[in-house]
Amino acid sequence: MTRGTRPARVTGEAPDDPWHPERIRPRTSDSRHERTHAGYDPGMKIFWALIALLTAAAAAVLVLERPGGASAPPAGARIAAPAPVAAPPVASPVAPAPVVVAAAEIAVEVPTPTVPAAVEAVASVEPEAIVSVPDPATPEAKPAEAMNPINRPLIPEGEAAVPAPAPAKPAPSAMTKVVRDDGTILINDRWVIKGEGTSAKPYEVTWEYLISAGETYDPKAGQNVVPEHIAMLDGAHVRITGWIAFPLYVQSATELLAMLNQWDGCCIGVPPTPYDAIEVRLKAPAEGDDRLATFGTIEGLFGVKPYVVGGWLVGLYVMEQARIVPGRFNDGGS
Repeated sequence: MTRGTRPARVTGEAPDDPWHPERIRPRTSDSRHERTHAGYDPGMKIFWALIALLTAAAAAVLVLERPGGASAPPAGARIAAPAPVAAPPVASPVAPAPVVVAAAEIAVEVPTPTVPAAVEAVASVEPEAIVSVPDPATPEAKPAEAMNPINRPLIPEGEAAVPAPAPAKPAPSAMTKVVRDDGTILINDRWVIKGEGTSAKPYEVTWEYLISAGETYDPKAGQNVVPEHIAMLDGAHVRITGWIAFPLYVQSATELLAMLNQWDGCCIGVPPTPYDAIEVRLKAPAEGDDRLATFGTIEGLFGVKPYVVGGWLVGLYVMEQARIVPGRFNDGGS
């Protein structure tokens, strides 16, 4: 039997052809197949539902746009204007009745004003005696006077301002020197000095004693006379205690700076002035502990040698053939 030929149907017998319609059963389990063949489409149902909703919404909008749902008047019809409404009458304000008060019923005591004597004096001045003040806007007014309310004398134009002179320092007075019973010396009834100024008994002075030179000696101010109680130390042996600073990066430390305040030569401490520092030249180079000292006692041949540059005092005190007695070192101890 060839494919595509149909045998004769025998009643009550199943055909031998596997492709015979009686041997092929429809697929009842495939619901999609049944819906497709039945013309059912869920997408079309949703589409038509949306169309219906939009149509209903458009109709509702058209109805709501008309007040009361009434139909619009036909074209060309006249619309009657609303009748004017009369405004309610406004009552006119009633003026208050005037209140009449008898003059006899009011008794007010008015104090008599008193005029000060100074005002009376000004009022009694004749108009001709009043000095007229020129208007600053007029050409007769002086700009310098108008800008100077406290009437100070102004510097004329083109001249430089001259600063007020500084108060002059007192001139050095004659020194008084009293040798007391204990061997000390009283200078100017102010300072007490021990010693005799020799190498065996040097003068023991304080920094306050040396600083007092600045009270009457200032070359920049024209005071060029060294006070006598300072000049007496020139050429004498002196002993003093203070801070010490050696020069940096030297192989042999033969010089140092003795000072009232601590100073490392750069950034730490208070830089000295000519009145509170001594330039010291040692008799022998400092070695060992002497080289490490930052505080100690210095004694040697003292000199008062002013060093002035351009009117400025740069140095004042020096010491030669000195020796150092260290009292503090750079290791952090004392």
